[in-house]
Order: sequence, then C-alpha cells, then structure tokens
Amino acid sequence: MNRTSFFAMMGLSILAAFVLVACGANPAESTDGDSNGPGTDCSTNADCVSPTTNMTCNAAAAKCIDQGLCENDEQCAAWYGEGAACAASGLCGGGSPDGDRDGDGDVVDGDSGDGDTPVEGCEDFTGLYSGDFCGAAEDAYIVIDWINCTIQIVHGDEQMAGTVLGDEVTIASPSACEGERGQDRKVRLTCGDCQITLTPKSPNADQLGKIQVQPAELRFGAVYPGEPRQQEVVVSNLGEGDLTITSLFFTSETHEWFHFANPADWQLPKVLASGDDEMLVIEFDPDEEIATEGLAVILSDAQNTPIVRIKMSTSLKAVPRIEVDPIAVPFGSAPLGFENEKFFLVKSTGGATAQVVNIAMEDDQNGAFMLESFDTVNFEAKPPFDLESSFAKPVYLKFAPKQGVHEEGKTYTGRAKVVWINKDSAEETIFVDLIGKVVALSPPCLDVQPLGGWINFGGMGEVPGPGVKFGYSQIGVPTEREVTIHNCGDQPLTISNLTWQNIIFDNPPFTARAFFERPGAFQNYTLQRGETIYITISFLPPNEGLLYSSGFLFNTNATRFAWQPPNSPPPDPTMPVTVGVSGVGARRGIEVLPSKLDFGVVTIDCCSRPEELNIYNIGDLELVITEVKIGAGSDERFEVLGLPPLPIKLGGEGNPQSFSFEVKFCAEKEGPAEGRVEITSNDANGQFIVPLKGGGTTVTHQRDEFRQATHPMVDILWVIDCSGSMSEEQEKVADQTNYFVNEAVTWNADMHLALTSCDITSAAGHKGLMRGNPPVLANRGTGSLSTSQIISEFNSKVSGLGNGCDGGAQEAGLEAGHLALSEPLASNENKGFMRDDAKLAIIMVSDEEDQSVADVPFFIDFFRSLKGMRNVNMLEIYAIVGDAPSGCSVGSGDQGSSAAAGKRYISVADACNPHDDKHFYSICSEDYHPVFESLSENLFALRNQFFLSRLADPETIVVTVDGRTVDNWEYDEETNSIVFPEDEPPDPGATVVVEYDTLCLQ
Repeated sequence: MNRTSFFAMMGLSILAAFVLVACGANPAESTDGDSNGPGTDCSTNADCVSPTTNMTCNAAAAKCIDQGLCENDEQCAAWYGEGAACAASGLCGGGSPDGDRDGDGDVVDGDSGDGDTPVEGCEDFTGLYSGDFCGAAEDAYIVIDWINCTIQIVHGDEQMAGTVLGDEVTIASPSACEGERGQDRKVRLTCGDCQITLTPKSPNADQLGKIQVQPAELRFGAVYPGEPRQQEVVVSNLGEGDLTITSLFFTSETHEWFHFANPADWQLPKVLASGDDEMLVIEFDPDEEIATEGLAVILSDAQNTPIVRIKMSTSLKAVPRIEVDPIAVPFGSAPLGFENEKFFLVKSTGGATAQVVNIAMEDDQNGAFMLESFDTVNFEAKPPFDLESSFAKPVYLKFAPKQGVHEEGKTYTGRAKVVWINKDSAEETIFVDLIGKVVALSPPCLDVQPLGGWINFGGMGEVPGPGVKFGYSQIGVPTEREVTIHNCGDQPLTISNLTWQNIIFDNPPFTARAFFERPGAFQNYTLQRGETIYITISFLPPNEGLLYSSGFLFNTNATRFAWQPPNSPPPDPTMPVTVGVSGVGARRGIEVLPSKLDFGVVTIDCCSRPEELNIYNIGDLELVITEVKIGAGSDERFEVLGLPPLPIKLGGEGNPQSFSFEVKFCAEKEGPAEGRVEITSNDANGQFIVPLKGGGTTVTHQRDEFRQATHPMVDILWVIDCSGSMSEEQEKVADQTNYFVNEAVTWNADMHLALTSCDITSAAGHKGLMRGNPPVLANRGTGSLSTSQIISEFNSKVSGLGNGCDGGAQEAGLEAGHLALSEPLASNENKGFMRDDAKLAIIMVSDEEDQSVADVPFFIDFFRSLKGMRNVNMLEIYAIVGDAPSGCSVGSGDQGSSAAAGKRYISVADACNPHDDKHFYSICSEDYHPVFESLSENLFALRNQFFLSRLADPETIVVTVDGRTVDNWEYDEETNSIVFPEDEPPDPGATVVVEYDTLCLQ
C-alpha cells in the first residue's frame, strides 16, 4: 500500500470513529433485546450527563460505573466528553422491570402486542409445579435460565440440572433424564425406569407471606483477582403472615466465582416474620479478570411469587494496551547505497486511551536501519501522543546499507522500540525486530499487473502474461482500468515504442477498436529502482453480448519478467511485450413487474388487496437500489409495504437477482387517485417509475357486464431460433402453417400472428423486432389479409429468418420475447400486435438452451404481467425445444440431428400454464402436425374466465348469461374472477352479467 492510500484509509477510519449519534429523539421507544428498557426523562445529551441521584436516566454513567472508570455522573461525563455521553455509550434510558427481558415494560416477555422483534433464547416456564416423582407426590420448582437455555428442578433437598431445546428437556445430573414440555404445559421426563410428571400450579392463596427482593439486579463492574467485591440484597416479607425461604442457589450456568458471603445468616429453611428484613450478601471472587453474568435464585412459599431470580453481571475494566503489527519487519534485500521503506503499526487494543511516550531505534546496526521523520499531518506516530482505543498509527523505517560500512551478501538484524504507559502508570517497552539483506545490484526487471493474459487473433484462446480483463461492461459507458509497469530490479528500466497492435488482430476484426489509452500515456519512460508508472485504459463497448479484445505493445531492456519462472531464459530484447485487453459489452438493467398498478375502485374507508411489485436486475452488471418511495405529488392514499432495508445489491457475484415489496391503496374520498412509485438506482437510465391508479366510491353493490367475443381473440407470437442448425425445424413449422391458419378460420378466430427470432445480438433486423412487412398478420379488422396471404406471408417470414442472423452468438429466445413485447418496440416497430381483450400466446422454437442473461423467474413474471399477474387463463406459452434433461436427436448418421435440452424454456412454459399440461413438445418430432393440432385446440377456444372489477363477497355473487341465471361457474378468489367449465363457455356473442356486494379490507 502506498503512503497516500494508507493515510486516506486512516483518515476515513478516524472520521468514522467520531461520528456519534445523538441521544435518541424518542427515548421512550425500545426494541426487543435492549438492556435498558424505556428511557426516563432523557431526551437530549445534556439530560444524559446531568447529575441524578439514582442515575436511572444516565445510561452512560451506568456503563462507566460497570467498567470501574467512575463513581458518579460528573466523572462519567468528563470521561466520555460533555454532550456525547449517551452517544459514546451506545445506551440511553432507564432500567427495565424485573424480568422484563424485551424492554417493552410489559409483565409478560415475548408477547406479540408490542410490535418488537421477538427476543432470542428459550421459552421461560419458570414456576411452581406439583410433581409426581416415580409415584411419590412432592411440590417442585422449575427455574429456567432463558438466555443459556438451562433448567434446574428443585424438590425437597434435591436439585436436577439440564438443558432446554424447544419443547425438549434433557437432565444431565444427578442422573440422565429425557422428556418434553407438552402443549398442556406439563413437563414429562423419563429417567431410566422412572417417570416424572410436573404440573404447573399457582402459589398457595392461603399463604400470607409476600416476598420483596431489592435490588433485583447486581452489577459488580470490573473485579480483579485478589480483590473480591460484594453486593448486598435485602429480602423482605411484606405479607401479613410468615414467609419461609426454602432454598437458595445459583443456576447451573452461573460462574463458580459467585458465592453467598454470609451463609451463616441463611440456615434453611429460614422464616421471616411479617415486616422482617434479612440481608443476603453475594460475592464475586475471580481468579482472573472476566466479563460474565449469572442468576441467584430464592425459593419460598410466598403468596405473590415463590421464585425470585437475581441477575448478576461483571464487566472488564477499560484499560490501556498497546500492540505492534507486525512484530518483525522484513525489509527484503537492498544493494549498497539504496534503501527499502517499510512500516509497522502502533495499535491501541485496550478499552481506554493509551499514552505512547517514545519510539526509537534500539539497535540500528551502524545506521543500516533508521526511523523516518514523523509526519503528524498524515497521522504518523510522533511521540509523545495519546492513542484512542481501536486506533492505530504507522511508524515508517528504512533499511539503507552504506558503502564502506556494510558488507554485500550479509544479513543484518536490528530492533526498534515503542515505550508506553500501562494501567499501573509504569512504562512498558515493545521491541520490533528488523531484518534486511545487502545484495549486489540486480539488472532491470519488468513487472506488469494485472496478469489476466491476452486473447489471440479472432478471439481464439488465451496467452498467459500481462492483460486486463474488463469482464462485463456497460455498453455506451466508458470503464477504466489501470495497468501498472514496475521496475523490480535495481538498474534503470526503459519502456519505449508504446503502441496498439495492428487492428486486424483485434476482435471483432475489421471494426473500430473499443479500447483507448489516456491522452499522453503512450510515451517513452525510464524507471529507476522500485519506480512504477500507471497506464490508464478505457473500454467503451458499443454493442451488447460481443467479446472485444486488443492489446498494446512496448519494448524494454528488462533481462527478466517477474511473471516468468526464475529459471526462464532471458527475454529477447527485439520482441515487444504485449499487454492484452478484453471485455464483453453488457448492461445493468432494472425492470419492475408489473410495470403499472391499477387498484380499480375501492369503497371509501376500505383498502385494496396489497399488490406485489418485483424489482429485477436483468443485466450482467451489479445493480444497486438506493431508494424506493411514493413519488412527490402522488395521492397520499397509496402506501408502500414490506420494503426491506436499503440499499440492496441485485445481480453480480453472491447477490440475489430480485426482491419484492407491496403497494396498497386505501380510499378516503370519492373520485380518482393517481400516484407513482419512484425507484432510484445506479442504472444508467436513472429513476424507474411505476404508475399507480385507484379510485374511491360510496357504492357497495357492483354490476359487471361482459360480452363473449363472436370471434375468439388471440395474439400469437412465434419466437424461432434463426441459427443455421435450425433449417429443418423451420421447414417443419412452415409445412404446418397452412393447417394452423385454416384451423383459426374454422374456429372463427380473430387472430394476430407475428414472428421474431432468438437473436438479440445482430446489429439490425432482429433483437425482438417482428419480422417482415407488415410485422403483424391479421385475419380480421383494419389491414386484414386473406387466408392464403397470411399463409404465404408467414412462410416467407420463416424462410427469411437467417437473413442478418448472428447464427448463435447468443441464442436467447426468452429475452427476444421480452424485447418484442416491451417498450420501446411494443409502441413503435411492433405496434398493434397485443390487444387488451385478446388471449396472448407465445411459442418458443429452438434446438439450443436459452442463453438470456436474466433468471427464469424474471421471464415468468414478465410474461404473466402482460395480461395481469392473476389472469393466468389469458396467457399461453409453449416450448418446442429439446427434451429435458438431456436433449433429443432425430435421424441417424449424416442425416441425423440433435437438440440440447431447453430446460429454461420448459420452466417458463410450466409456470405460465398452471392448468394445462400440453405446453411442451419435442423439437425432435418427425412431424409437427400433432403439435399444431394441439395448439389449435388450446388457442382458438372461447373465453371461459371473466375478471371482476372489484373485490367480491362470494356469498352474494349472482351470474346471468343472456338474462338467465346460471350456476355452472366457480368463483376463483385468487384471481377475483368467474370461471366457467372449459367445455361449457358462454356462447359467441353472449352477454354475461355478474352482480355482487363488495368486500371491505383494512
């Protein structure tokens, strides 16, 4: 790392360390797992550091005292710095009720009513139980340490200890038992031949004793070996009768260094008369300094609570500590008269600020090793100085052997020292070993980074050595990479004749180069020992999906290349060094599905169903979503739900391809409402906008009227592989066109027919464009053609697929279908193909697997969104591809052909045809007539599903067809539609009326 980079990194670290969050604006809030609970009279930093007698507000003071650093608020404020006590401690608020482990102030932990995240741990079923111990009846106490998931069962003078995992209970001592806690709350254990059953019971209401324990939590702070610390607990009887203490112990997970300091005062059973107090002293006497916690337990016959748990904790005191990294600095080799520079870090690893008083050479080997001058501006370590906890400073040193003083070939070892003040105010010294070897001057050596290799002529194969691989780079946007050229020898290195290779060796050949050097970078250089130059190369790919490669050359006087093995022959000085550059044109692409949301009309004071939006990255490059919100000027009745924390990275290594959230509309007044969801990302196109529509009404009864088409409407898009291997399959499709079109006539269909290819990389004529003129063939309406014209035109489109086809660079039928049916093509070149009331059919034909960039789930959601995510009967997708999982073949020998498995195509067809199993056909079939026959039956049928305009109450739905009430229908709640049997759709031209009362959602 160079010094500039190191100082920049250190500066950022220090700045980050001083960014302090102010005392919470709403201190009454807390989340599950907090240890402080709701704040008390603490809303500003000034409140946090103000003196209070009980310190319930000042959590910084509590932490400070825990660590043994101060005894009151004033000392704690001085320690952390006025105005920053709350922020520095990371805590702000008062204590929480005894047993309130989630900090919400409720008596019952783990409840779902506070809206907090549940606390991790075990279910706490501590309590009094009536027990059946192998036939003997005896009351028992169960004590759960919910943090450590341990259990203790106390009955009489006996104690059983074990663990809890979910409902399972395991006892390890004094004997092995296994069992569970059932839904009836009983604990059942099997101990060999013995059965134990424990049944929850309430404290005896006849008992008059009531127990109070103060405090309920003991904080011992920092305790050092040989300096035990005691804490006192007052146990009181607030009842009208006697209170009997039956047992006193620590839970099994509590450290053995906790013990009761006054056992003589607590001979059990111990009886406290009404109004009596007794002091219980607990001591922590460690053998080493540790941070731990535990529970002391008091069992009694108290009417209010027979089990009291006292939480105990200790902490580590924040003490200064200095370490160095590394403890030995290898300088490598240097010739006489030259020098090598290295550094080590002085690191503050204790919890408190440390003072460094001196950094010096202990043994410099007659000046071979030396400290550099200290530079305080760049945060270097100039003593004396204070170093805050978790911070570090660099110390720079040199190994500089001198002529006449040091010997060539000899290794020298020296020492530097760092002196600092420890917690006992005494000086401690850390030594850093220094190692360097004196060597003879080495000849010039060339080191070039990176070593990505370079691609041979025409993109054929790779040659090892220097090279930059840009990978996928955004088309139309320059991407820069640095090539470093370094002298790894001692004598001067020359770099000359920097130039690009002949363009005929580039890939693609005979096209404009996509790589550029920064102006002025290609000149002659002389590099001294250890010197480096940086050559910046830009990659500006004009097209997506194409591999681009080139290389620049230079001559050098180097006698060794660092990337070659040590025993390699010296390089030929007449042969130039080649640094390869390569990359692929790509894009990051944000797409949101569905692309718009219409919530329809909603009854006032009611809400719509939440509608899901999915954000996808459909490109090769990483996409970062930074903000999702309802846009400015939108109606306030739209609301975003379930949005995950941002930013989110999509695509790229290790990232998901998509994420989802929901949008809801709640009607508060009559009339239309409009809005938009704004999605901000690093996509080159800026914000992505999803339009929102809705409306409010007071009408709660709805009447929807539909008219069955006289002619079944269907829009059919063929997506056919145009590569050379597909000629026979294209002929099979053309052979059946006559039958297919005539079937549409027989069914009286109103058909749109279009064709595009799987090629998305050709410069023109493909990429989702519908082929031919006109691009859409229609048999009815404006611009309709006769049956013979449609057959002729469609066959012409099929036979001309190979014109301008890339022939297999990236055969991506799913992406081609996506491009054909989305903007800008859908409203321009492909305009007029899709109709709102028509069924959409997409037929994919390919002998290769789909090579689209986006994942399969994106294409499933995209195609479904075209007709509405829930309107599954309005979409048909078919795959005429190779059989899964291994592909297929037809014919044999020279006359045979094969097809790769089209698993991606089949997956999309499966998902988009949930009610139909006739959507995959083998491309290896000898004859496609059965395929077309099945397609005709599915595509040209009358409509049997009608989607309601508002959410319906199923109990109120009445359906009439041509004025006659019918009952041969079902209500599909998921799609909010009326569905007739496939073989009993309403007749052509029939009027279907659906009346119903609307539902009101909140």
